[in-house]
Amino acid sequence: PFITKLMNIRPGVNMNVANELLNELNTTIVDNVCGGIFSRIEPFQRWITQMRVANELIMTEKDKVVTIVSSVTSGIESGYKLAKTVDWVVPDDDVMVRSIIQHIKLDAVKKKLRNHNGERLIDEENGTLDANQAGSALQDMDQEEIGPAMKIAGGSISSIVSFVQKDLSKRQKTGMTDHLVKRAMNALRPRDKRFLIELVNKGHEEIRAAKLLSRRVGTLLKREMRRARLDARIKELSRGSVATEMIEDEWYIVDRTEDDGSTTELGSFQFRTRRSSTSDVLFINRSGKEDRFDANSHVFRKFIPIGEAIVRAQKAFMVIELDLLKRFAYAAYMEFSDLRDDLLKLQTVSGINCYALDEARLNGLVHIKSHSSTQISWKDLQPGHNYFIEVKPYKYELFEYAEGMDLDNRKRYFKTAPQNMIVVGGGPTGLLTTLHSLENCLRSGGTMKLYEARDAFEKAGGTYERAQVVRLDSRWVRMLRYHLGTLFEDVWIPATEETDSHLGNTLPTQGFIEITIKDMEAIMHLEVSKLWSRDLLEIYARSSANFDYKKNVMTKQGNALKERDLVKRRVDPNGEPSEEFHTWEVVQLIGNKTLSPDDMTPGRSYNVFSRDQGGLLTMELVSADEGVFDFRSTDEGLTIQVTRSNFPSVYAYDPKAKGNARSSFKTIVFQSVDLNREGKLTRYEVEFASIMNESHIMDVGQTNIAFASGKPAVTKEHLTACPYEPYGVSCIQGIKISMGMHNFGETRFGTGLVSDFRSQTEQNTRVVGDFTKSVITAPIVKEMLSIMSNKPRAGDWYAHFRVILDRFPEQKKLINGDIGDVVKESLVPLAKEAKTWFRNRLQTRFFETGDNYYLGMEFNREYEVWKYAVVDKIVGAAPNAGRLKGTLRSQCDRLWFEACIAVITRGDVYNPSGKFYVPRIWFIPGYTDKKLGSLPEGEAFRIKSDKRQKYEVVVPGSKVLVRSIEGYVQYLPSDTVVHLESDLTRQPDGNTESAVSCTTFPVTHYVNYRAVNVLPSKYWCSFSIGDGQSSPHFMRYSGLTGAAINAMLINNYLGSSIRLENILSRKRVFQMSHETNWSNDEVVKRGTGYNYGVDGFLRPGAVYDQLLEYLYYKMLEMDVARYEENYGEDTLGAIFMLSWQKKFAAMLIPRGMETNDSHTRALEIFLGPKILKTVLTEMMTREELKEDENEPFMTLFQQYASDGPEAVLGEKTMFESDGTLFSGFQEEWDHDLKLLFEKSQASEETQDIVMEYMDRAYRVCEILNRSFVLARDEHIDGKRFAGSESENEPKSTDSLFSDFPVEAQIFAGGLELSSILGAASLSATQSDVTNGSVAAAVAVSIIFAVINIPTSFGTMTNVSRYVNRQEEFRAEFSRTKMLGLERTLFKVLSSSKRKEIDDASNPLLKQVRVAYEDFVTGATYYDTSSDEIQESYGNTNFKDLKSVEAFMEEITSNFIPKRYQKEAYLKDKLVTLFAACIELAEVLENDERTGDEETYIEDEATYKAFRRMPKFTERLENSLQTGPIVHGFIRKNKKLSQWAIFAPLRLYFFLMGNFLLKGFSLRCGGLFNPISTEIKVMRGVVTALNRSLGQTLKKEAYDLKELFHATMESSIGMSLFFVGMWVFIFSFFIIANGIASAVLDTTTTCMGTVPNKSSFQNFQCFVVEGGAIVSALAGLLALSFFLRQLKHQLKVVKAINYLPSPPPSVRKIGTLANFQAFITVWQCMATCTSLASIVIGFVLRFGFADFENSVTFALAMAAIGAFVISIGLQVIANLGLLYSVEPSAGKDVCRSFWGILFEKHSEFNIGRSEKSIASPALEDRESWEYVAREFLSEVRFDTVLGADRFNAVMQAIQSGDTSSWRGNKIFAKEE
Repeated sequence: PFITKLMNIRPGVNMNVANELLNELNTTIVDNVCGGIFSRIEPFQRWITQMRVANELIMTEKDKVVTIVSSVTSGIESGYKLAKTVDWVVPDDDVMVRSIIQHIKLDAVKKKLRNHNGERLIDEENGTLDANQAGSALQDMDQEEIGPAMKIAGGSISSIVSFVQKDLSKRQKTGMTDHLVKRAMNALRPRDKRFLIELVNKGHEEIRAAKLLSRRVGTLLKREMRRARLDARIKELSRGSVATEMIEDEWYIVDRTEDDGSTTELGSFQFRTRRSSTSDVLFINRSGKEDRFDANSHVFRKFIPIGEAIVRAQKAFMVIELDLLKRFAYAAYMEFSDLRDDLLKLQTVSGINCYALDEARLNGLVHIKSHSSTQISWKDLQPGHNYFIEVKPYKYELFEYAEGMDLDNRKRYFKTAPQNMIVVGGGPTGLLTTLHSLENCLRSGGTMKLYEARDAFEKAGGTYERAQVVRLDSRWVRMLRYHLGTLFEDVWIPATEETDSHLGNTLPTQGFIEITIKDMEAIMHLEVSKLWSRDLLEIYARSSANFDYKKNVMTKQGNALKERDLVKRRVDPNGEPSEEFHTWEVVQLIGNKTLSPDDMTPGRSYNVFSRDQGGLLTMELVSADEGVFDFRSTDEGLTIQVTRSNFPSVYAYDPKAKGNARSSFKTIVFQSVDLNREGKLTRYEVEFASIMNESHIMDVGQTNIAFASGKPAVTKEHLTACPYEPYGVSCIQGIKISMGMHNFGETRFGTGLVSDFRSQTEQNTRVVGDFTKSVITAPIVKEMLSIMSNKPRAGDWYAHFRVILDRFPEQKKLINGDIGDVVKESLVPLAKEAKTWFRNRLQTRFFETGDNYYLGMEFNREYEVWKYAVVDKIVGAAPNAGRLKGTLRSQCDRLWFEACIAVITRGDVYNPSGKFYVPRIWFIPGYTDKKLGSLPEGEAFRIKSDKRQKYEVVVPGSKVLVRSIEGYVQYLPSDTVVHLESDLTRQPDGNTESAVSCTTFPVTHYVNYRAVNVLPSKYWCSFSIGDGQSSPHFMRYSGLTGAAINAMLINNYLGSSIRLENILSRKRVFQMSHETNWSNDEVVKRGTGYNYGVDGFLRPGAVYDQLLEYLYYKMLEMDVARYEENYGEDTLGAIFMLSWQKKFAAMLIPRGMETNDSHTRALEIFLGPKILKTVLTEMMTREELKEDENEPFMTLFQQYASDGPEAVLGEKTMFESDGTLFSGFQEEWDHDLKLLFEKSQASEETQDIVMEYMDRAYRVCEILNRSFVLARDEHIDGKRFAGSESENEPKSTDSLFSDFPVEAQIFAGGLELSSILGAASLSATQSDVTNGSVAAAVAVSIIFAVINIPTSFGTMTNVSRYVNRQEEFRAEFSRTKMLGLERTLFKVLSSSKRKEIDDASNPLLKQVRVAYEDFVTGATYYDTSSDEIQESYGNTNFKDLKSVEAFMEEITSNFIPKRYQKEAYLKDKLVTLFAACIELAEVLENDERTGDEETYIEDEATYKAFRRMPKFTERLENSLQTGPIVHGFIRKNKKLSQWAIFAPLRLYFFLMGNFLLKGFSLRCGGLFNPISTEIKVMRGVVTALNRSLGQTLKKEAYDLKELFHATMESSIGMSLFFVGMWVFIFSFFIIANGIASAVLDTTTTCMGTVPNKSSFQNFQCFVVEGGAIVSALAGLLALSFFLRQLKHQLKVVKAINYLPSPPPSVRKIGTLANFQAFITVWQCMATCTSLASIVIGFVLRFGFADFENSVTFALAMAAIGAFVISIGLQVIANLGLLYSVEPSAGKDVCRSFWGILFEKHSEFNIGRSEKSIASPALEDRESWEYVAREFLSEVRFDTVLGADRFNAVMQAIQSGDTSSWRGNKIFAKEE
C-alpha cells in the first residue's frame, strides 16, 4: 500500500504530501523493514530525517529556479516554438551517400567554373549555373581534374555542364547543397577527409573505407541540414517590421534593394547616427567597424533578437544545472506543477544547436562589453556612495563621493571594482576558466587576458599533441555544452544512428564525457579564438608566468618576457639603482642575427634551435655536402640532418645562449612608466643573457589572476598529501584504430547478437567495456621475455636498441656487447621474481575514442628498480650519459607496454567479441624486412628504401592500396620491402612520434597551500586552479573535477563583484576559499578512498614540516578571507570539514596508535617546536618585526623555538592536559610568551603582531587536536577503517560453517529429483504402461532423461561452488588463524614449559620476526632506509622484558612519529610489529611475575598439542585446494587424490578415520589419520583445554570446529559432485539407448538373465544397471540429507517448546518448524518410493522375484506425485507460514534466548588482552559474530527459515543490540 501511495504522488506546488508519507514511513514501516535490528533502524531513521531536511531545502531552491526561469520566459517560448516548427525530416542514407559521392566528383569542376574576372559562375544560393560561360571555363581544365566528373556525366564538356546544372537544381530542392556537404566533410579529420576524396576520385568508392567514410559524412550531413533549417528559421523570425525611426545603439537588419525590386539581406547592424544633409546612415557592424548605407537604396528593419533570447535561456539552463543541482536533480524540480512545463521546454531548448545561436552567443558578449553594468557617468554619482575611479589603466582607487567634489570627467568611474582577469595557462583548465568567466568579467567592466606558454595561438592549435584520454564529469558537460554550442554537439553528441561521437564518448547515465586532451584543447582553442577575433579578450602566446605565494606576486622568468609586459625592477624612473621597486615596460626585444646556410663552416660550433628539445643546443657542423647539413651535439648525444629547405634557426656560438626559443634575443629594452626628473620616459638596454634566468615581479595592475599551470613537477607551495607511486600511460592511433576498431565512427564494432548484447547495458559501447581492469604482473614480465626471445619481434627489438645507441656515438664507444642481450638476460630471473613481487596485480585504465586507444596503468616499484639497474649496467661508466639513460629507460617502458597490451588482448577484458577487433599493437618501429603483401589491413609501415614517409595499408592484395599521412592513396606492389612502423600517437605532422605518446612518471596528490590569495591591491585576488590547486591520481579519477569546480567558483566570484558590499566584506573571497577547500577534499578523496585506503594505490601521508606549513597558510587564508566575519561559529570546521580531519588523522596517527600515550607525547615533542619555527619563519618576513627595537624578542623567541623553554626561561611550566594531542599547549605558550615579552621588554604593538601569528599557531594545534580526537573516537567505535557502509554490516549466512548449512540444503532436493527422474526413466520401458509400444516407451524414457540433464548439471555446479567456499574458508584459516592458534597454545603453557621450547619454535618470537622482516621488505620496496630499525632490532634481547619495552618505546616515540612520518604503509607495518611485541611482552611479564612455577595438570596436554602444531599445519596446508576457479565453479590444479573420481573413497576414508579415532591414534600414532581426523583430534585437545582453563580458548576451539565441518562438507560435496556427474553422464546414455532401441524396434531394457548377449545388449545392460546404481546413490544421499534436516528441524521445535513464553513471531517459527518437518517426511517418502522402484526393477531384471512389470513405473509415478506434493507444501510454507512471520523475528529470537546469548558472549570475551591495540568495538563485534555462529549451529533455524529470514536472525544476533533485548535469562525447561 505504501508503494502504491508513492507511485500515486502527483506534481504539486509544495512538499506537504511527501512529508505526510515520511511520517507514515517512520511510524509504521521502519521497524518491520529493519527486522528490529538497531544497526539498521538507526541509519534508516537518519535517512528519513535527512529527507525531511531535503524537503525544506528543495522549497528554498525552488524559489531560485522560479526566479531564473521567469527571467528567460521569452527565450524558452521562442526556442520551444522553433523546435516544434522546424522540419527535421532528411533524405534517406542511400540518397545522402550518392549525393556526397557526386559532390566529391564534381567539386573540382565546380571550383573551376569561373569567368575571366575570377567570379564564380555558380549561384549556389539559388542553385543556378551560367551555362554559356561554363563550357569555355571547362575547356581550360586538364584531363585529370575533369576525369571524375566525366565518368558520371558522360564524355563531353556539354554533358558535364548539363549534369552540373541538374545537380545544382536537385541540391537546391533537397537542401543537400555543396556548402552543407563541405561542412559535413570538414567535420571529419583532415586526413580522413582527404582520404575519402582520394578514394572517390580514384574510383575506390566501393571499398570498405570509402563506404564507412561516405556513410559517416552522410550522418554528419543530416545534422548540418537540420542546423541550416534552424538558421534559416531564426533568421526569418529575427526580421521585424520596417523601421520608420531608428534609435541609437539599437540593432537593425539592412536590406539592399536590387534593380529588379527584390531585396538582399546584408546582415544586422547597430545604429549610430543619420546625417541630416545626406541620405547616409551610419551603422556599426558586428566586428565593431563603421558601415554607411544610403537610405534611398536600402531598407532598415527592426532586429528581433530571437537567437539572443534563446541563448539566454540556454545560459539559464546551465546556471540551474551548475548552481542548483548540487543537492537535487533537474527532474526533482519538474515534480512541481508550476515549474513542470517551463522546465521541460527549457530542457528542450538547451539541446538546440545551430550556427545562428553560436553567433548570437558572441553577439551577446559584444553587447555586454560595450554596455558594462558597473560603469557610471561622473554626472550620475550620488553623494555618500562609494565608487571606484580608474587612475591609470588597470589601476583603481576607492572613494566616497561628496556633493561638490572636483571630478575629472576624462576618467572612468565604476559602481564596483572592475574585475580584470588574467588566466595563466592555455590547457583545458585555463581555456575553460576563460570561456566560463568571460561574461562576468566583461559585465563588471573588466578585461580578460589569457597567457599561454606554448605557441598554440600562433599556430592555430597546431602544437596540441597530448593524446591521453580524460573523463570529464557533469560540470564540464554543462559548461562546455553552453560555451561551445555546435562544437560540443560535433564532438560529443552522437548523431543519428551513432552509438558514440567519433571524437569523444558520451556516457549519459554516468554523467561523463571522454575525449583526448589534444582534441579538447583544439576545440576550446577554436572557441577562444572566435572570442579573440571579436576583441572580447586578449591572448599572449609564448608567455608563461608563475606565482610566488610568499611574496604574493606574479612572476615571470626573463626568457618569457614579451613586449608590453610591465615588470617591477629596483631601478627608479631616472634609471638609477633603488631599494624600492618601480614599474618598467618591456618595449623592445632585439634579436640575434640568424645565420643562413651559406654562412656555415664545417667544424665550427653554433647555437641551433631545436623544436623537439624546446630550445637552443650547442652543436658542431660535422659536414655540409650538396646542401645537406649534419649537426651533432656532443653534450646531448643528438644528431640533426637538415637541408636548405628546412634549415633551422642557427646563431653564432655563444656558450651562455641556452634555453627556450627566446634565447635568440640579444638585448631587452625597458622603458619607465613614470616620468623622470626631466619629464621624459627613461629607456635602457640590458643584455638578454643576464636576465633570462632571473625571476621578475610583474606589475599586472589591479587584476585577478588564475594560474592554470598544471600539475607541478617540483613545488614549494603544495602539500604532497600522499607518497609517490610509479604510473605510466601509452597512446595509440592510426587507421587500425580509426577503421579497424571503430569503423571511422560510423557503425559499432562487431555484428550479431553476441556483439550487441552488452550494447544495451554497457556504459561504454566502444570495444573496451568497463574502462578499469586488473592485470596480473607476472604474465607481463613473461611476455617481455617472450618478445625479446622469439623472432621476428626479437630481431626488431635488438635492432631498435642498436639504432638508439647509434644516436650517441660518444657513449657507444664505451658500451660493450648488444643491449638486447643484456635486457633479455636480465629478464630471465625477473620473470621468476615477478611472481613474488609486493603487488601482484596492477590496475589498468582503458579509454578509447574514435581515433585513439589509451592505456594508463600502475607500475611495480620492482620494475622501476629493474629498469634503472639494467640501464646502469648497459651504460656502465660512459660519460655524459644522462640522455642516453633516459632514452633507454623509455624503451624499457615501451617493452613493458607492448607486453602488457599483448597480455590484456588475450584476456577477456573487452566487450563480447570485442577482443577480435583489437589489433596487435607495436610500440617500436620494425627493422625486419617484410613484403608489403604480407601486412594486414591497417598496418603502418615505411618503405625500406625511403623511410621519410609513413603509410598505412588500406586494402591488401596483389597490389596494395595504401594511405599516406596526408590521406593520399596509391597502389604499391605487394613485393615492396617495408619495415613496420610503431602505432604510437603522432605529432601534429602525422609522421613523427609524439614525445608524450608513451611515458612514465610518479603520481601523488598535491594540494595548494592557498585556495585564494588576496593581492596587495586588496579587492583583487589570485587563484591556483585545476591541477595547480589540487591534483587527483590518474587511476582513480581523471575527471578534472577540481578544474571544473574552480572555473565555476571563479565565475561566481566575478559575478558577485557586481554588488559592492561583497567586495568590501570579502564575502566572495570567503565563498571562494570555503568551496575550494571542499573541492580539494573531494579531489584527494578520489585517490585515497576514505582516507585509510587498505586497498588504495595512494594513502594520506606527508612530511610533517610540509603539513604544518600547509596548515599555517590555511590559517592565514582564514584571516584574509575573514572566516569569522562571514561564517560565524566553528570557522575551523568550515575550512577543514570532517573528511579533511580524517586525512590529517591518517597522516599523523596510524591505526593502533590512537590511545598510545607514548606516541602522542612524541608527536607533541616533535611537532610543537616545528609549529613555532613555522611561525617564526613567517614573523621574520614582517617589516615591523625587523626593526632594531624588536631584535631582543626575536632572538629570544628563536632560541625558545629551537631549544625549548628551559634554555630561555630556565624551566618549563607544566599545565594540565586531558591526554589528547596538544590539549594544553595554548595555555603553556601563552604563559611562556608573557615571560618572553617581559624579558625582552617588547612593546604592545609588537605583542599584538606576535599574537596575530601565534593565534594561527593555536588554530594549527586545535585542528591537530580535533584530528586526534576524531581518530581516537572512531578507533573506540570501530569506524576507523577503509571502505563503505558494507563493511559495517553484520556478516551474512555465508560466514556460517557447520554441518549441513543452509546452502547445502538445496542439494537434497536436487538429488531427490535426480533419483526420481532416473527411476521413472528406467521403469518406463520395463513396465506395460505403453501396451508394448517401443516408441512410446522410449519417448517416456527419453523425456525423463532429458529433464534429468539440467537437474543433475545444476546439482554439480551448486555443489562445486559450495565446495569452493568450504575450501576458501580452509585456506583462509590456514593463512590467518593457524599462527594465532599456535600462539594461544604457547601463551597458556606454564613458564617452565615455555622455556623448553627453542626460539625457532617460539610462535611469539616468530611473529615478531615475521613482522620485522615484513617491515624491512616494505622499506626496501618503498625505497626507504631501514638501517636504524635494523640496528635497534639487532640490539634488542627479545627474552628480556625491559629490552623489549625499550624497543617498543622506540617504535612509538621515534620510528612512527619521526623517522617514517610520511610513509603511510610502513607506519602500519610498524604498528603490526608493535602489536607483536605487546604479545611477547605480556608473556615475558607473566614469566617474571610467576617464575618457574610447577606445571598444572593440563600443562602436559597443552605442550603435546603445541608440539603437534607444525605437523598439523603441514598436513592442513597439503590438503588445501588453492588453484584458480574457471567457469565460475571448476577449480583447477587439484591433486590426484582430490579429483572427483576418488571423492567417495576419500569420504569413506575420512568417515572411517573419524569413527575409529581412538584406534587410529593409538595403533598408528596418527600417521595414517586423514586430515579430518587430525583436525578432530586437535579440536578435542583444544576443547578440553578450554573447559579446564576457564573458556580462554573458546574462540580457538570453535574455529577448529568450523574447520572440521568445512573439511567434511568439502569431502561430502565432492561425493555429491561425483554422483551428480554420473547421473548427468548416464542421462545421455539412457537417451542414446532409447534412440537406438527405437531404431532397432527392441526393448530398451536388457534382462540380466539372458544368455549370450549381443554387444548392443551388453551396452543396454551397462546403461540400465549403471543408471540404476547412480540413481540409487543419488536417492540414498538425498535420504541421508533429509534425515539430517529432519533432525535439525526437530531441534528447533524442541528449543522453542522449552521457552516459557515465546513472542508470537517465535511461536510462528515453531509452527513453521513442525510444518517443515512434515514436508521433510514427505520428501523422505518420495525418495524411498523412488529407491523402491529402482530396487524392484533390479529384482525383476535378474529374476530374483516375481512382480508385475507395472509396479516399478507405478512406484516411480508415486514418487513423482509425492515430490509434487512436497513442492506444493513448500509453497504453502513459504507463501503462507513463512510470510506471516513478522520482520522483527530476528530481534524476538534474541529476546527469547537472551540469557544464552549473553552467557556465550561473556565466554567468548574471556582472554581478551587489556593491552590490545585493536578497536574495542571491533573486538566486541567479533565476539558477537562467534556467538551468532555457535548459537545457530546449535539451534538450526536455517533448516526452517529461508536464507533471507535466517540471515535476519543471524544479523540480529551479530548486531549485539543488547539494549533492545529486554527480558531475564531464559534457559531450557528441565525435563
